[in-house]
Amino acid sequence: MRHAAPALSLLALIFLAAAPVHGQGAATFAASLAQVPAQQFFLPQGLSEVSGLAVASVDTVYAHDDEYGIVYEIDLRQEKVIKAFALGKPTVKDDFEDIAVRGDYVYLLTSDGRIFEAPKGEHRKRVHYNVYDTGVEDRCETEGLANGPTDDEFLILCKKPHQATLKEHLVIYAWNLRDHLPTVTTWLDVPLDGLVEELDQATFHPSAFVWRREKGTLLIVSAKNHIAIETDQQGRLISRTRLRKDLHPQPEGLALMPDGRLIVGDEGQRGRGKISVYAPPR
Repeated sequence: MRHAAPALSLLALIFLAAAPVHGQGAATFAASLAQVPAQQFFLPQGLSEVSGLAVASVDTVYAHDDEYGIVYEIDLRQEKVIKAFALGKPTVKDDFEDIAVRGDYVYLLTSDGRIFEAPKGEHRKRVHYNVYDTGVEDRCETEGLANGPTDDEFLILCKKPHQATLKEHLVIYAWNLRDHLPTVTTWLDVPLDGLVEELDQATFHPSAFVWRREKGTLLIVSAKNHIAIETDQQGRLISRTRLRKDLHPQPEGLALMPDGRLIVGDEGQRGRGKISVYAPPR
C-alpha cells in the first residue's frame, strides 16, 4: 500500500478470541495471539508504517516502513531503535512489504514481487543494492517474504491473486535466489474453505507470515479482518484465532525469535507503529 508522505532524510528518520483445531490444544502461535502480549511498545514517528520484521539477533529485529528503503534494528530489551541504514543514495523509494535475512544480507520485498538485496549496513550508512524480478507480478500482489525450505529459496506470500481461479485461495510461491531469474513455482495453493470462516474468506488478505522450516508449519495473519491461522506445510488447519483490534489495529509484520518469542509489528494508523512480544506457546 502507498501513502503520500514527505521525503525524510535518513538522519531524521533515525531519531525520530481463539479456537484450537484438530486437537492441537492451546499451545499454538495462532492461539497465543488471542492473549495479551508479554510486552508492547511504540516505535519512533519515522516508523509509523512499519511493514515488515525479521530476526536480527537473539534480542533484536530488523524493521522497515512501506515507502523508503531504510532498515532499522530494534532492541526488544531497550524498546528502541539502535541502528539504521539506507539503500542507495538517494534512498530508494518503493512499495516495500516485508524483509528477510540471509547471512550478511537483507532482502526487501515490494508489492509487485521484486526483491531488493543489500548487505547489512553500519549505523547511519548507505549501502549498494541489487534488484531482482521474481516474476510473480502478473500472478498476484505480494505481501510476505520468508526463507524457504532450502537455503537457495525464498517463499513469497500472495495477498491478492490476479487470477480468477486463485480467488479465495491461500497461495505461496517459491523463488530461487541462486538463479536470479524471474520464474516462480507454486509452493502452496489451497482453498480458504476449512481455513477461514465463509463470511471472512472474501476479506482474508494475508499481510504477514512466518514459515517454521524445522516444524513444517506456517503462521499467517490477515490485517484486514484481524485473523490469524496456523497450518501445516500442506495447508491443513492447526489453529485459528481472531486478533484483538485494540492490541493490533493493523498487523503487518511477524518474526519468530530464536527462543520462540513471536514478534508482531503494527502500522500506526495516523500514529506511531508498535511492537508486541508474545512468549513462546506452552
